Amino acid sequence: GNNPAATAMIQQRRVRAGTTNYPGTIFGSRAGDPDNFYSSGLDLATDPYALSLDSEQLTPIRYIQAYPEGMFVYQDTGVTQVRGLDDGVIKAGAAKAQKLTEEGCARVVPLQIGRDYLYINAAQTAVYALGPSNLPQYYVPSDISVFSEHYFRRENPITYWTWAKAPHKLVWACREDGSYLSLTYVSEQEVTAWSNHTTRGFVECIESVL
Repeated sequence: GNNPAATAMIQQRRVRAGTTNYPGTIFGSRAGDPDNFYSSGLDLATDPYALSLDSEQLTPIRYIQAYPEGMFVYQDTGVTQVRGLDDGVIKAGAAKAQKLTEEGCARVVPLQIGRDYLYINAAQTAVYALGPSNLPQYYVPSDISVFSEHYFRRENPITYWTWAKAPHKLVWACREDGSYLSLTYVSEQEVTAWSNHTTRGFVECIESVL
């Protein structure tokens, strides 16, 4: 019951989350020692940490994703931003968790595109982007599929997607019926454009190769 559903390297620590025994808890290793989860007992800043998210219901963590000042925690009931206090380093007794949105995450791994982070909502009816705001270390969610809602239906959800930076800055996403979508995404130019594609075959999975 201690195998994690999600893991990532964040601020020189291996971070694990979403275990069966502790579905809403984030475990960080000793700083600089990613396989060491044992505390020194001296309350050092480099000691491992365990952070439990406050929630009215026990919702397992699906994914965690690093960003420069901390991490995003994805659950099917919402997305939470976790960051350190003062010096911005997450450590035991010095972390802040702030729920960004009630729109949770589907079982498709979120994408990082520059300073933006894209995910499919739990209902599989929209795509959201977490982008930096004018406030320091604070991200804002926005629906980037609002003008293409006809492409997003629960009965035909996106099953896999990938980011192809070159040559055209496209997200490619395959759907359950074998068709696939492309998204031209250039956030600094406020460009967000979805297109539908079909082929004689059936697209089961999709990946980009650099």
